[in-house]
Amino acid sequence: MGRKRSSFAVAFTLIELLVILAVIGVLIAIMLPGIQRIRESSRRCQCSDRIRRLVLAVHQYHDANNAMPPFGVGGKDSQLSPHVLLLPLISQVERWDALTRIGFEAKPFHAFHPSWLGPLSDLACPSDPHANVPENVSTPANYCYSDGDLILEHCQEDSVVTREDKILRRGAFPVCGFRNLADVTDGLSNTLFLSERCIGTSTTRTQVKGGIAYSVETVRYGPITCLNYRGERGRYDLTRKGTDGVLETSGETGTFYGFWGFHCVRFTTILPPNSPSCSHSSEIANDHALYPPTAYHVGGANGAWGDGAVTLIAETIDSGDLTVSALNLQSEQSPYGIWGAAGSINGAEFPKQIFPIR
Repeated sequence: MGRKRSSFAVAFTLIELLVILAVIGVLIAIMLPGIQRIRESSRRCQCSDRIRRLVLAVHQYHDANNAMPPFGVGGKDSQLSPHVLLLPLISQVERWDALTRIGFEAKPFHAFHPSWLGPLSDLACPSDPHANVPENVSTPANYCYSDGDLILEHCQEDSVVTREDKILRRGAFPVCGFRNLADVTDGLSNTLFLSERCIGTSTTRTQVKGGIAYSVETVRYGPITCLNYRGERGRYDLTRKGTDGVLETSGETGTFYGFWGFHCVRFTTILPPNSPSCSHSSEIANDHALYPPTAYHVGGANGAWGDGAVTLIAETIDSGDLTVSALNLQSEQSPYGIWGAAGSINGAEFPKQIFPIR
């Protein structure tokens, strides 16, 4: 007589299923931040590569023209940014050729030519969620050029900039003037050329990253005044007043790569990275503006030095005495600490040698 084989089904109880799901949830919670950090690290590396390529393009332009790409040249409006001059050097020959055919004559912010529109990855930081725009929207740019540690007025289109005036403009990229690499007497490895700013939208206008506060007194009481407009959770303190009454904010930072405006493709080395941005005027594109680098990277923003090195500039970098007005600096050495020294071309300051910028 054969033995009867017994069979039975194995099943988890409800409690066992709940325990398993809880363990899986804990593992996901532990792993997710690490995965996000790895992804952000990869994006920051991509950002570093792109900003490094721009510095190399600046050197290529200099080799061909014996000058770095200036602000305020182009067509009859003379309001183009250095990005436009570098287009053929960053694999954007088609855009350059198209702009050449129209003579660069239309003001970039009024024109709807295809070469002014759509995304351009070479100028976009992968960490910025607002960098990828539709084809019918003005091309934004995360990367911007150093104005140094001095806030300036717009120069007039018909003004003549002397060599003395050009030297007083302490950044590597003066407005309405041509800078030669030989002017950077502090050394290329000690002078910051480019950094980045978050692209603004209507949804970021009240945020420090992507927003600008205007009608803020940035001249009389020093740059520290702008810091007082930082509110909670990364936003501006809208309870404070501007010089014209109610504080106004704008989300137009970095919104167009072709325009030379302070809010589009320029930054200052006065307030440290991810500080508030403020304009003294009631017009955001006007003079006396403080535009520190801003980025979605953890702890700071990428900065590209004149020798092609790229480092993360920490939010905690020494910025010296922020009560000193940045309007008409007379001293050779920057009053704004290591950060100001990084933007000054001729103050005999060597920030990379005395401060561990990571």
